[in-house]
Amino acid sequence: MSTPAVTPETESDADRRAAYRRALGTFPTGVTIVTGRDSQGQPRGFTANSFTSVSLDPPIVLFCVKTNSASGHAFSRMQRFTVNILTDVQRDMAMLFASRQVDKFRGIDWERGAGATPKLTDPLAWFECSTMRVDEVGDHFVIYGEVELFGSREDAALGFHRGGWAAVRTI
Repeated sequence: MSTPAVTPETESDADRRAAYRRALGTFPTGVTIVTGRDSQGQPRGFTANSFTSVSLDPPIVLFCVKTNSASGHAFSRMQRFTVNILTDVQRDMAMLFASRQVDKFRGIDWERGAGATPKLTDPLAWFECSTMRVDEVGDHFVIYGEVELFGSREDAALGFHRGGWAAVRTI
């Protein structure tokens, strides 16, 4: 059964935004923590599910971050970043990096990647990147990076669907 279309005539702005967010939530995504160092050299990170591969040759990925978020402007200025894809047992870490806590790296196991960006010590996969391009589109920065180093392991991924967590396993 299909839901009726949401139009300006049928819904308020707030109701349309909420309906749009619910519709987008039907698309299951993976969960990542994007990390880097700010202009003062301090480690920064945030949880993102807006991550995708753009090109295999050359290897390019992108992620999106809200322009008005605490991380938005910091990441739009970084020359390097690392995308850490989370396993299904790393929900607490995803919640921590989604919070407004100031020192998100306190008590978290991480190491300095080859490009000096923070890399979580046990992600499902990781991609160290140099920033290629930053576009401001709508209320987000779209940040493209060329993958310079990467790694992965076998395990279940952490997913996000309809506002909740999901373990993603191969069937």
